[in-house]
Amino acid sequence: MMLIWLNFAFLLCIELQPVFNTLRATYPSSQTTGILYASDQAVTGLMILVIWVYAATRHRLIVLSMSRPQIISLALRALLTPVIFILSIAVIVFHNDYAIYIWLLVIILEVVDLLYWRVRYGSYKRQESLS
Repeated sequence: MMLIWLNFAFLLCIELQPVFNTLRATYPSSQTTGILYASDQAVTGLMILVIWVYAATRHRLIVLSMSRPQIISLALRALLTPVIFILSIAVIVFHNDYAIYIWLLVIILEVVDLLYWRVRYGSYKRQESLS
């Protein structure tokens, strides 16, 4: 039952995103809209983390073979986006126009993380074994 409520909270965050996106697009120089947008993105990311922690606790909803370091690694990856958006709120307070550059870090760091995991655990080993 708890997972249902967590999913409802997550979906509420998703439903609010178009509102904050529209506000941000309509008033791009407003600090308030920038802070609201970044806050919604951070809360959405934190909800993903909360759902992951709920699922991973005592291997409640994940495979038993998943190791503790893998669980922690995925939790840290889920924490990446909220941390960047929370840090961007501080940037918005001082230089509203620079916030978008901080937000672009999400894409860059997600790609770097994806490449790291693919090289370390994924397709790299599969290709190596085919040779």
